[in-house]
Amino acid sequence: MASQVESHRAGAEIVSGDGVSRKKSIELLEELGLPKGLLPLEDIEEFGYNKETGFMWLVQRKKKIEHTFKKIKQTGKLKKIAGVKTKELMLWLSVVEVYVAEASPEKILLRIPPDEPASLVRASLVCKPWRRIITDPAFLRRYRAFHRTPPMLGFLHNVDGDKAISSAPRFVPTTTTASSPFSPPAIGSPHWWWALDCRHGRVLINLFNPMELMVWDPIIGDQHRFPVPPHPHAYCTGAVLCAARDCRHLDCHQGPFLVVFVGSGEHGYHYSWACLYSSETGEWSSKASIVFDSYVEMSPSLLVEDMLFFICENGIRILGYDIGSHELWEIEPPLWDDYQGGTLMTAEDGGLGFATMETRGLVLWSWYVDDDDGIADWEQLRVIKLEMLIPVDNPSVSLDLVGFIEGTQTIFVSSDVGVFAIELKSGQVKKVGDSRPYYSVLPYMSFYTSGGGCRTQLEYRLYSDPSRPFRYASATYPMASQIESHRSGAEIVNGDAICRKKSIELLEELGLPKGLLPLEDIEEFGYNRGTGFMWLVQKKKKIEHTFKKIKQTVSYANEVTAFTEKGKLKKITGVKTKELLLWLSVVEVYVTDALPDKVTFKTGTGLSETFDAAAFALGDRPRLHSLPTAFVEKGKLKKITGVKTKELLLWLSVVEVYVADASPEKVTFKTGTGLSDTFDATAFALGDPSPPPPLPPKPSLRRRRASRVLPHGVCAGILLRIPPDEPAHLVHASLVCKPWRRILTDPAFLRRYRAFHRTPPVLGFLHNVDGNKAISSVPRFVPTTAASPFSPPAIDPPNWWWALDCRHGRVLSHLFNPMELMVWDPITGDQHRFPLPPHPHAYCTGAVLCAASDRHHLDCHQGPFLVVFVGTGRHDHSWACVYSSETGEWSSHASIVLDSYVEMLPSVLAENTLYFYCEYGTKILGYDIGKHELSEIDPPLGHDDGILIESEYGGLGFATVEACGLVLWSQYVCYDGIEEWEQSRIIELDMLIPNFFYSGGLVGFAEGTDIIFMLTDVDLFAIELKSGQVKKVGESRPYYAVIPYMSFYTSDLARKRLAQPAGMQ
Repeated sequence: MASQVESHRAGAEIVSGDGVSRKKSIELLEELGLPKGLLPLEDIEEFGYNKETGFMWLVQRKKKIEHTFKKIKQTGKLKKIAGVKTKELMLWLSVVEVYVAEASPEKILLRIPPDEPASLVRASLVCKPWRRIITDPAFLRRYRAFHRTPPMLGFLHNVDGDKAISSAPRFVPTTTTASSPFSPPAIGSPHWWWALDCRHGRVLINLFNPMELMVWDPIIGDQHRFPVPPHPHAYCTGAVLCAARDCRHLDCHQGPFLVVFVGSGEHGYHYSWACLYSSETGEWSSKASIVFDSYVEMSPSLLVEDMLFFICENGIRILGYDIGSHELWEIEPPLWDDYQGGTLMTAEDGGLGFATMETRGLVLWSWYVDDDDGIADWEQLRVIKLEMLIPVDNPSVSLDLVGFIEGTQTIFVSSDVGVFAIELKSGQVKKVGDSRPYYSVLPYMSFYTSGGGCRTQLEYRLYSDPSRPFRYASATYPMASQIESHRSGAEIVNGDAICRKKSIELLEELGLPKGLLPLEDIEEFGYNRGTGFMWLVQKKKKIEHTFKKIKQTVSYANEVTAFTEKGKLKKITGVKTKELLLWLSVVEVYVTDALPDKVTFKTGTGLSETFDAAAFALGDRPRLHSLPTAFVEKGKLKKITGVKTKELLLWLSVVEVYVADASPEKVTFKTGTGLSDTFDATAFALGDPSPPPPLPPKPSLRRRRASRVLPHGVCAGILLRIPPDEPAHLVHASLVCKPWRRILTDPAFLRRYRAFHRTPPVLGFLHNVDGNKAISSVPRFVPTTAASPFSPPAIDPPNWWWALDCRHGRVLSHLFNPMELMVWDPITGDQHRFPLPPHPHAYCTGAVLCAASDRHHLDCHQGPFLVVFVGTGRHDHSWACVYSSETGEWSSHASIVLDSYVEMLPSVLAENTLYFYCEYGTKILGYDIGKHELSEIDPPLGHDDGILIESEYGGLGFATVEACGLVLWSQYVCYDGIEEWEQSRIIELDMLIPNFFYSGGLVGFAEGTDIIFMLTDVDLFAIELKSGQVKKVGESRPYYAVIPYMSFYTSDLARKRLAQPAGMQ
């Protein structure tokens, strides 16, 4: 900073002394429109301001001061700040800019949560400009696209003839307003009705008097009634879905719809049929039928891609209906014991799932088809213990599955206390209704925006009775009731001393720091070993404790509860930590086996931070970071710190050293990654001592050694989790022993390995260069692994080549001498050369992709491929041809009039369409592979000079760098079929990349991932857009384009490469 100050002194206004310096700094802040108290320095020696360069500085006597701002206000801007830090989570972060953005009401309103309809209505009543924004159709489209998944506004349920039950409201809102924004249609008691299905903002209802069907849209109030199909049936059910093309199902109101009606005939249970109704034609289709020894239930269906699934006869059968082919088929549910009922649900992979209730808990299943033999079967995913999630008054009353939310991981369970929605991924539970004998629960999901008649209706409900307060319809169970439900069988003590002792003993038993819960005046401690639930009750309503070593303040409520596991406290209540200026609830604290000297705190927002366990120790003992430490046992050092060993170019921490009873002459070293190695103990002897006396024979040694061998399945499970982004790891593992080599070279294991990791890793990138010798001398392939397993093909400098595209494990290159194309497989080394298409062009580019059918593109080597070649002529004319490796020929060319030219940059594949970059981003050229057609697309208005990417939804995206940061765009199709761009989000780069100065541009994107490549004046970086992680992958050079190469590199191929040392460069 000193040199920076000196460079701006010339022409600057400089004053000395605390009084005048403070006055000048305040005047400058006022001039900039910033708060006057923004720089509360003490004993200021010098103030300077250079108006020409815009640089200002303050020098104070003290080395550092800390100041707490009790109130926060901001306006204006200071940038490139040095010497100022703020505390976030538990870290001091440098402040590099202070500014007051011109508040964008659209951005503020865009972030209003959609699960509370009253919020948007209240916002629309603030002022006329806000009302204009909220009622603008363009804003509402962005609002729905921003939040993606429609929220659940409530649920319908079905009842029998019991008056006590049928008197209950048929629609139960899950919003926090006093009343629901809508009510079910007015159908009198004589006209009984049954809700069959909810989907895409509509409800399908079966009316009994007269016998007909009705599709009801609760948002706009529309009712569409039509007769049931003219086919006899004893049992029936149905499904409703949107019929609009290219609809993202965020705003399906007033569009066309389909109804699928399924009946089980009158001839016993051995006959079922299905018909399809279209709102556009107003007619039923012909019926599809199947011989079926069961009957359908009047329960909601499940939609998976183009298939609907219906539950039959208490879950003993599943009936599937293919909408496209108009066919029915039968599926057996999973085989399970102790049957208590099952329900359909969406599996974790988005496919068909099934949930069953058993004594051991909620069991989740997934339906899959084996890629090898094509046989479909059920796979059990996991078991969830519900007794720790769902409160019950009477344990003898069973829990019932009563519904699910399609497309999510949420399921509804009914107990004697109420109806609860369980988010299966997070484990969060929310009570959504009272205890009633519901037959089924049908969640209603839709955006409820403030435009049009919807606003008027909700406005009336909210404001017609001002005396009626807003209240929460449901909330999480209070801690007190949670404690009471776990008292039975728990160890409970009272009194501060004994409670403190018991809590410390429990933390020690769990392997957690003893000082983690520094409560005061503890009245009660309880621990139920059966459920793993613990609690502490203190006299004070709340205390705050500062952990001095990390300078972090944590708040503890009157009651603190948690569920315990070895090395972990989870589902914590009553503990909060301060992040930025907000108190966030801590929901989990844990210590991992790999890092036992670290404690991780996780908040309810998903943020987490890790600290040294010593910061939470009892007392105030200093920790010696520079010395090796360990815990000792007989024949063992464990939890070692300060010791590392070198493995494959990497320094790995040694965490454990031990001598096994079975092999006392061997010493085993274990690293933090789980890898271990064994050596002769004599290698670590002091000096050259005399050999020890021979050990007595152990008759059971062979048996004991055999018992230490891991089963084949366990070994395969461990090897399956070796990260694929470092090829040498699999190679090293295959050299450990023959059993491991057999596993790693087994084709079945390698298929499982690739399927387990799903996305092929980035092994490196190719880049294109010009004729400059200093640049062209750089290796054309830059590995991102510790050692590159291959090198580009040997093409001499006179035979220039240009990498056009990388996809599905292949590289497409354009050779200039001779003029031809080459598809190169770096893994197998294969090269396939073929001539260019016989069409004139001044500019060109191309794309390569796998042509094998039914491929997941995890191992496409040696299969057929396609090449799409695009050229631009001299008269605003562009064309495209397709080359097939199977036929060895080019197709006819498709053409389009385009007032731009294609650039030699990589393409982006989104579904069945390839997109190419044209003339510095001023145009985008699309090629539909199936239709063999070209189309022209404009980039986001005023935002050219970016790169093509894959959007968060899997479609076409666009990225640009602007003053505000990295701006991401996504293309979507409106209800009227018009394609538009929407801004997804903005990523501030100066907080991610050190010393960021944008100079090189966006130079690449890893398709199928969220990784983008950015060139700065410092280095080349890979940025993971979802996590915000940044990794340096190369030096700063004038790359024209970076083309990442992605592929699995398994040990069978690696062994062939090991025999060729020249390939390892």
